[in-house]
Amino acid sequence: MEDPIALTAPNLARYHSCADRLINYLEQLQISCIFGVPGSNNDALVSACAVSERNGGLRWILSRSETGAAYMADGFYRESGRLAVCCSTSGPGFTNMVTPVANAYVDGIPMLLITAQPPSSVMGRGAMQEMSNAGVDALMMFSSCTRYNSVVSHTDQLEPKLLAALSHATGPTPGPVHLAFPADIFQQVMALENKQPSLTAFLGQSITPNDKCLKLLEILLRGSKSGVVVIGEGCDGALIPLMQYAEYRQWPMVTTPMGRGLISSDHPLYRGVFGIAGHESARQTLLEEQADTVLVVGVNLDESATCGWDGSTILSQRMIHVNANPERLARSHIAETVSDLFSLCTHGLKQTNTSRY
Repeated sequence: MEDPIALTAPNLARYHSCADRLINYLEQLQISCIFGVPGSNNDALVSACAVSERNGGLRWILSRSETGAAYMADGFYRESGRLAVCCSTSGPGFTNMVTPVANAYVDGIPMLLITAQPPSSVMGRGAMQEMSNAGVDALMMFSSCTRYNSVVSHTDQLEPKLLAALSHATGPTPGPVHLAFPADIFQQVMALENKQPSLTAFLGQSITPNDKCLKLLEILLRGSKSGVVVIGEGCDGALIPLMQYAEYRQWPMVTTPMGRGLISSDHPLYRGVFGIAGHESARQTLLEEQADTVLVVGVNLDESATCGWDGSTILSQRMIHVNANPERLARSHIAETVSDLFSLCTHGLKQTNTSRY
């Protein structure tokens, strides 16, 4: 086997750096930009991104602070529905990202956070901006607000750890994920590969609709004389069939604060936002005398979405809860009937559960 450190000039074209490989994977995943602030320890990744941009690939979007970079990535996903990437250097670079990453974790926003560390050769020796467990431990700081959190300590770990991270970011319980790279790992030379990464593997698996569960949902809804559809932030990919069903049954629709904007305020069946600082029209629509069924889809059932866990509106015996996130479904803790997993559509609500209070 050839030693990539001792390559001769004619063979250099067969190799590239770990940073180049990471950018290549992101290109294959059709990620269009990285939000971040450059520094000495992530310089190799910034340079690789610049090469990509010159060739029509990824853009490095410079922010004034790392906090802004992570918030920009959060907003990018909310507007486009596409996975966003943000990057920081070591020390205050990564600590500045804690607040926006925690916000993305609470809201279930997929985000890939890449941080740089000092070279691995100086870790544990009091290096400037030390991020290992011998200094200010980056992994410990992000452990409670990420779905996946790991250091790529060798180039062979790049593909499996990136796969694991993105699978967690876009899985049934989406959220931010974190990969830390020592500066020397970014710079290490890797052999070029002809094979392309599997997009299906990186972005998770689709779930075949469960006919039995869909039939149960149909029976529950068919038996309802009046109802209302509550649309949350998880409904983006299922809006068309949901609105078609609401229009077919002539059921009014309300949104949660996080679902605000998914439905036009001019729609004749729209009754406004329910939740903290919501509309009285939405609250009235959800009362028992107005609807015998409350179909709640893609809602996280937190304090804001339920108006302080109000038991007379969403959280009542009339609720049918549909959600792609098992953790959100766990908030239907007094459900009388819990069905198996099923899917409402191939995009958006990939893994869904129904529970009837």
